[in-house]
Amino acid sequence: MQMTCDECGNDNASINLIDMVGGQKTERLLCQNCYDASGVADPFSQNDVQKNDWMEALNELDVPPMTPEEIRTELLSEVRCNECNYSLTEFQKNGRVRCAEDYEAFAPNIESLLKNLHGAAVHTGSVPRRIKDQMARSHRIRQLENELGIAVHEEDYEAAAALRDRICSLRLGGDHQEDE
Repeated sequence: MQMTCDECGNDNASINLIDMVGGQKTERLLCQNCYDASGVADPFSQNDVQKNDWMEALNELDVPPMTPEEIRTELLSEVRCNECNYSLTEFQKNGRVRCAEDYEAFAPNIESLLKNLHGAAVHTGSVPRRIKDQMARSHRIRQLENELGIAVHEEDYEAAAALRDRICSLRLGGDHQEDE
């Protein structure tokens, strides 16, 4: 498929020039003549001073050159699931997991994906009424267990005993709205 130059309309466009200005992306298809006339510096030109500065900066990093085999190994060493060998790239492309182990293998990426999609990595929506009290009770038990651990660590055994009794009461189905 031949593309027409956005500037002259005559030659085949072979260069896709993308500009980002103020967060706005503009894209132009140009032929070589119009691109040369545009005055845009070619970052890959051998005569370009910027490229030489860039190359000098890279050389100063003192990074040893990599062989083609090392580059291949580096590219293939992406995160994979140990169970099904599914890659992170495939997950990002498809947006689906293959097995339960993928959730562990890709955990950081899944968490950031959830934050981007839903604004949070944990459920913050409504809860069915039938389990709302149970969830509140479980949450309160966890809080009290943390307080119990602190009380025991500080050797405040009277407070620890009271916390233990409140935890037992909640586990036996007591009201989660007890006095503090």
